Amino acid sequence: MDEEFHLQQRRSPRDLIHGRRGPTGLVPTDHLTCDAKIAREPRLTDARRLSGLPNLRTELASPSHPQLSFEMTPGFCVDREPCVNYSLPHASDMQMKVVKTRRNRSTRGRAQLPLAGTNAERENPWATRVRSIDRHKGPRGAGLTALELCAGAGGQALGFEQAGIAHAGLIEIDKHACSTLVLNRPWWNVVQADVRDIVGSAFKGVDIVSGGLPCPPFSVAGKQLGEKDERNLFPTMIRLVSEIRPRAVMIENVRGILDAVFQDYRYSVSAQLRKLGYEVGWKLMNAADFGVPQLRPRVVFVAIRKECADWFTWPDCNTEPPKTVGQVLYDLIAASGWRGANSWRVMANEIAPTIVGGSLKHGGPDLGPTRARRAWATLGVDGLGIANDAPERDFFGLPRLTVRMVARLQGFPDEWRFAGTKTQTYRQVGNAFPPPFARAVAENLSNSLIVSRRRAHVAV
Repeated sequence: MDEEFHLQQRRSPRDLIHGRRGPTGLVPTDHLTCDAKIAREPRLTDARRLSGLPNLRTELASPSHPQLSFEMTPGFCVDREPCVNYSLPHASDMQMKVVKTRRNRSTRGRAQLPLAGTNAERENPWATRVRSIDRHKGPRGAGLTALELCAGAGGQALGFEQAGIAHAGLIEIDKHACSTLVLNRPWWNVVQADVRDIVGSAFKGVDIVSGGLPCPPFSVAGKQLGEKDERNLFPTMIRLVSEIRPRAVMIENVRGILDAVFQDYRYSVSAQLRKLGYEVGWKLMNAADFGVPQLRPRVVFVAIRKECADWFTWPDCNTEPPKTVGQVLYDLIAASGWRGANSWRVMANEIAPTIVGGSLKHGGPDLGPTRARRAWATLGVDGLGIANDAPERDFFGLPRLTVRMVARLQGFPDEWRFAGTKTQTYRQVGNAFPPPFARAVAENLSNSLIVSRRRAHVAV
């Protein structure tokens, strides 16, 4: 009997696939990451048995690219089952064939996957290029500076700091988030203002413009008004880049921005920055790939001056799976002596669903809508609200998480404090860009700028 391979797409919080199904198949993504499992074989339960998987290769049939290949790396599904992660370039004229080879004998199980989008290389120029990367050996950051837009509670700023990049300024409109930044880093130049009122010439000379622009215009949880939404700040970002002319730009947003409905808008944003002399790319990644114990897919948009772009690559994923919710939060959940803590740790044996912080118009101190709360319940967590303290000794039922617990699931260090009421602090935490995730991208971005600068000096 022939053995088959198939690609699965699931939409529950336990997915690893990045992308949503539209009326004509998969919506465009710069990197489509799927979990492929072997059909008609026993369920694998031990990561070490991944070595027993047959060798795979793929062929991408395309008129313009007759032979393309990609790397297959072992990974972990959120339910802790070993799987194989595939990263595919996408183009409308490509079809995927998965070919299994073993001892020069092959059986072919075909799963034709319509990959939407017509300019994969244009949307993500670093997706398929293979380079020998020259790594900077000196101090991290090496004097690089950044201006952060919509800094929030400082998740991305903290990741940049950990990558050795200094902050020339952090712009944030919310007074509570500004208080959080000042509380933790009183020496940072925190500016409470609407980003649209900032004049770029005041920050002339910074190396990087970064930020987490508002997500509601592109989120599937909202109306997806995109460029028509008053909260869309991509035009403001482009204006500031034009005025400042940094060497690089790094913007984080929700995965909904890669939906087909926003393809023309993405092309427009990219085209405007190319006119300013930048190479640009969009990539969908997951915080769990960088050690964050949470299923948190996020799109990172990077624009680099063309003379620096050849030295940039997207960060590599961690080889080890992230810790489970039970492993990460056990000490906090047991802090008041709850007798059910040990049993709870066993039950909370997966990573967390996506943490949502809501918006200024909607959302409060809870862990999300009904579907999200059901996912939390499978981990032994009551998602209907946020607790003030850990459960008491004789507590019975599903415990609620505190803001500190949620912050740890977002990758914040325990010493990072948050200013404001419970609702205000939870919103800051829930909307943050996890620091380990930000650090991973920032380190690669920093490396490309430093190496290109060093080579320019050598050439002179």
